[in-house]
Amino acid sequence: MAYSTYETLLLERDGNGITTLTLNRPDRLNAASHKMVAEVPKAILEVGEDLDSRVLVITGAGRGFSSGQDMKGTPQDVPGLRKRFMPRTPEDSFTFAIRKIPQPVIASVNGPAVGWGLSLAAAAQIRIASEQARFGALWVARGLPPEAQGGYLLPQIMPLPKVFEMVFLGKIFDAKEAKEAGLINILVPHSELKAKTHEIALQLAKGPPIALAMAKRAIYMGLRQDLDSFVQYESLTLRVAFQSEDRLEGIRSFVEKREPRFKGE
Repeated sequence: MAYSTYETLLLERDGNGITTLTLNRPDRLNAASHKMVAEVPKAILEVGEDLDSRVLVITGAGRGFSSGQDMKGTPQDVPGLRKRFMPRTPEDSFTFAIRKIPQPVIASVNGPAVGWGLSLAAAAQIRIASEQARFGALWVARGLPPEAQGGYLLPQIMPLPKVFEMVFLGKIFDAKEAKEAGLINILVPHSELKAKTHEIALQLAKGPPIALAMAKRAIYMGLRQDLDSFVQYESLTLRVAFQSEDRLEGIRSFVEKREPRFKGE
């Protein structure tokens, strides 16, 4: 499957099934222009349709992940601001897109992740950051409540006192403090970020796609469903998984003491 061409993004898949989405406005520290905000969910949903893609990595070109909404060219009138920042439909949200696609999503944070960029990183299932990463929620300082689903995502990841500290006080967390707060999973020296990201992405790409997709959906469903509904869904997923070739391959590889070769069938 050949991907579309985007104005503000690079989207490419390697031979291992690892797709990388690169925010590509390095001259602006990948600040999110109106065009980028529109393109990111479209690109993510496109990856979701690619049967050869096993995992999605999101990162930024140059020195940053994303410095947030690009204030350059932002409307100065209230109606213009309302049109740009008011909530959109779920289909226009990168959080919706990331949770909808079957592939696991990794945020590889190579520098500042602020505002919109913080939310994008928070929406991923796994966050790997270099020691040069910085995280900040500066919405309140600009007279705004959290946007880009930040108020929804951050409390699912971090303790509430840390969320309020970040949002209310506009505090910038360095990579070490972000790791201690649970915002990132893995912290590495900057020179090792690409290698560590590839290592984790390759591990996921070699995993069983059906089981990973079902696990991803089940975990998110568990956040909002009652136990009775969840047990019924879990039973359904297990029935499907038990009929898959991947499950048999998992057993065969264990008995034969070799690495499994999952096909997503």
